[in-house]
Amino acid sequence: MYILGEYFLQSILKLLRPHQYIKNLFVFAPLFFTFSFNFEQIVDCIVVFILFSFLASSIYILNDYMDIEEDRQHPKKKFRPIASGEVSKNSAKILFFVLSIPSLIASYFINIDLSHDSLADLEKILEYAENYDVVVGKREKKVQSFFESISSKIFYKTISLFTGIKIDSMYSDFFVINRKVINFITKNEDRVKFLKLLKFNNGFSKYEYSYMPLGKKSNKRTFFENINFTIDVLVNYSHRLIRMATILSLSTAIINLFYIVYIFGIYLFKDNVAQGWTSSNIYNSTIYFVLFLVLAVIGEYVRMIMQNQKNSPMYEITDEKSSVALFSDKKNIDKE
Repeated sequence: MYILGEYFLQSILKLLRPHQYIKNLFVFAPLFFTFSFNFEQIVDCIVVFILFSFLASSIYILNDYMDIEEDRQHPKKKFRPIASGEVSKNSAKILFFVLSIPSLIASYFINIDLSHDSLADLEKILEYAENYDVVVGKREKKVQSFFESISSKIFYKTISLFTGIKIDSMYSDFFVINRKVINFITKNEDRVKFLKLLKFNNGFSKYEYSYMPLGKKSNKRTFFENINFTIDVLVNYSHRLIRMATILSLSTAIINLFYIVYIFGIYLFKDNVAQGWTSSNIYNSTIYFVLFLVLAVIGEYVRMIMQNQKNSPMYEITDEKSSVALFSDKKNIDKE
């Protein structure tokens, strides 16, 4: 490779194949067909054209990189920049990431800790991202201390007990999601706190990528942050806590009801009852009975709302312009 040589720029341009960018001019077609030439739409088309061009060049680089051995045996293809050695493999990889990542930003979100996860694994995980909505990094081994291992087990057991969701403790925060999942998360902001609790199989295709992390994470939560995080997860995702609170409230209401009966029994069958004891206790017990009964009813309604919302589809029909699948035997369709 000629880093500062006169042929280096020519080799890079030859590798990028900019003459192929003319194919991406089709993104400007809507402007001419709709006769809409406002500034924002023109800027959007220019940005899309640039992203498409970057993506096209990155694909050419990837193909040349993958076919390097075959190209070296070919009478014509052996003169390609990577096959001929004008551009080294490392330079091609760097150029590939520089061009592909900006174009992927529009379609993918990547969460990576460079001190914990390697770029080589990112390269592989992006290959699976083309066929799956979610690609999650699954650690082959955890690098943890004894205390961290115990607290981690307690955390996952607690989550499983109260939410009913079994989480693989080997899942990492290294993941890639596509635009479909990004849109779903942004429209459901309360679910962003703990991505692992999202039911990926509920409309999302998922792939578990096994890898070995480089080392410990660069940003670890403290013990108190983990406690606060656990509480947030339980409150946001578990309706079993509300059911427990409902049962506790209902039990307390029933105990107060029995205590009211006991007070009446003492008043009717026992002499020398202190003046005002019966009325004050009946008043307090009645207030507590009504209060906890109302809390139990409200808690059950809240639990049902949360459960129904959890099982709702991941889309909303805001308007229907037309349909090609309407049949007269369906409901709300007039046969006449």
